[in-house]
Amino acid sequence: YTDSSGTLHKVPAFVMILGKSRVKYTEFTSRCDLSSLERLIEDLKRALEQNRLERRWRVYLRPAVLVIDEVGYMQLNRQEAELFFRLVSERYEHGSIILTSNKYFSDWGELLSDTVIATALLDRLLHHAHVINIRGQTYRLKDRLKTGVQTVPPADIPAVE
Repeated sequence: YTDSSGTLHKVPAFVMILGKSRVKYTEFTSRCDLSSLERLIEDLKRALEQNRLERRWRVYLRPAVLVIDEVGYMQLNRQEAELFFRLVSERYEHGSIILTSNKYFSDWGELLSDTVIATALLDRLLHHAHVINIRGQTYRLKDRLKTGVQTVPPADIPAVE
């Protein structure tokens, strides 16, 4: 779990610390697959429409570690949630998954548009999981904040009409 503090660049270190995949830093990109949830879902939907979904699964089932970034930035409809669930289920106990998300697990029912799917998906994800909760200022804005740039305008600024 991340809160948009820019932790994706730390994922190779997480992989090495957890030691499950025995992936050296230099091998990280060749042994792992990285995708945002949005790109992953769009790819799977396109494969489904082209009747190539069974073949496309192999791309996401093959890597030692599948990294799914930006879980929580887009709400999934029923079909998308089912594709995501199926992917997690297919990898369950066969391959590692690293997710970055800005959502608490309690919000995943809304994210997936279905609390039953969310519960089943989280059950599989969290069964053998190491959850790393990183809090802090956004990585991209941390230097800007030092210079006095505010990310939220002060309440005393009048509304523009």
